[in-house]
Amino acid sequence: MPNTCVLSSISDHHYIRYYSEHLVLLVWGRVHIQLPVEDLTILTHLIERWTPDAPNWFTPDGSYGVCLDSRGAIQLWMVDAGLRLQPDGFLLLSKLLCTAAGRLSQYSEVEGVESTRYQTHQVFEQMLRAPEVWN
Repeated sequence: MPNTCVLSSISDHHYIRYYSEHLVLLVWGRVHIQLPVEDLTILTHLIERWTPDAPNWFTPDGSYGVCLDSRGAIQLWMVDAGLRLQPDGFLLLSKLLCTAAGRLSQYSEVEGVESTRYQTHQVFEQMLRAPEVWN
């Protein structure tokens, strides 16, 4: 697969690109993060599990995490980079990640990525219908 393949895109400034056989590039505005493909699925599962009722999720080694900050925004931690997102931005990023992970699983030459149906968008759409969470 050529490294010019865009796995998922919201805009020219928000996308995930297939970077090499084992790496993807997450671009979210000014934040550019190179991730191993297996870490993309870890991050996607982490986001999929996140809800306002259980707002703090981290991988055992602490390299990835999602938590709600004191101002009602969502902090997404990825190795040495971090993003502070409003709920609508987090919803868009979750869709971007899940779409990319789903597409990545279709390529047999990429090892260690399971084919999984993600229902993340339903979780976050329900979350966004509860504005009291963000007050």
